[in-house]
Amino acid sequence: MLLQGVRVLVVEDILIAQKIARLTLSGLGCIVDIAATGMQGLKMAEETRYQLILMDLGLPDIDGIELTRMIRRSIKINYHVPIIALTATNHNDDKLACLEAGMDDFLLKPLTAENEQIILAKFIKLAAS
Repeated sequence: MLLQGVRVLVVEDILIAQKIARLTLSGLGCIVDIAATGMQGLKMAEETRYQLILMDLGLPDIDGIELTRMIRRSIKINYHVPIIALTATNHNDDKLACLEAGMDDFLLKPLTAENEQIILAKFIKLAAS
């Protein structure tokens, strides 16, 4: 499978959403790590080379937009990892703020294997380069 072994970080604080992401992404062949807070997500992104990050916007400590800015500024991350916003709202202002912060795309919740597979197929070549 094309997605076998793709390493994905999911930054999400809601337990059920974490479980759904892990289940669906693992089912696609991905290696999935979960961060429940923004600071945990930043540390993991700096320590592990991910091919994709799925970023919840509403985290308890740092919002996903600010966390994306921090990841993009980190001198420890010397490659472009695609960051995809995860949100339950579909507002144009949110999309613009995500893109301006350095996110690569925008994905509406709930996560499904189908929309994850589309995102992974779209960005996996970018992450590999």
